Amino acid sequence: MTALPAPTVLAAATRLRGQLVATPVIGGVHLGGDGGIDVRWKAELMQTGGSGWFRGYSHLLLKSYGALPGVSFCGPVAQVLAAAIAAHQHRLPMRVFAGVPLREDVLEALAELAVAVEVASDPMAAAAQLQRQNGYVPFPSAEHPEVAVGLSTIGLELGGCLPADCAAVYAPVAVCAAIAAGLQAVGRTMPVIGVDATTAAAKATAACRRSVERNHRLVLGESSAAVLCAALAHQGGVVGAVALD
Repeated sequence: MTALPAPTVLAAATRLRGQLVATPVIGGVHLGGDGGIDVRWKAELMQTGGSGWFRGYSHLLLKSYGALPGVSFCGPVAQVLAAAIAAHQHRLPMRVFAGVPLREDVLEALAELAVAVEVASDPMAAAAQLQRQNGYVPFPSAEHPEVAVGLSTIGLELGGCLPADCAAVYAPVAVCAAIAAGLQAVGRTMPVIGVDATTAAAKATAACRRSVERNHRLVLGESSAAVLCAALAHQGGVVGAVALD
């Protein structure tokens, strides 16, 4: 991902104004954990579509307004509703390609948005074929500059809420660079530590999920639970965390 200058991040925040949920930063005193670790977590799982990826997808479509005949999606299931709602708000047809059948509740939500779902042995190849046939552009990853700058607004908002002694911010690996750019846009230079959900201890992740469900009535995805567990294990100082979905 190319560098995101502060003016670019601030312009994205202005562009997205009125499009987003004002997700809260929840103090660690309400999260629990060992040793009184103070984690301030940005609850992006409360964003439209249940994922902070809605910011990136919405920004991409705002910058491409009127240029796309339609979009397709073949990414993680946790992000599909964010993509579908973004497309729906821009009145763009969308098709989802999945490697395995989706859950019934997800299928019902997509049907309400008039999104077609197709199970394909190679979802990316199916999306590429649709692009050749109908011009539908696949939703890209966080490496795409317009998606990245939309995601960077998470860091922009988080940076304004973290205390001066914040030691680090934890975030999913895929969005670390975007979060760091948003933090830097408000003059925050603490390190952003990437968390790979597949390396999180299952027991700790389950305990973190139970704590959040009990105290906040929120259901964490695998990525968000892993990030919060890693933040709770941090040694020393206040830390931030991004619960993306």
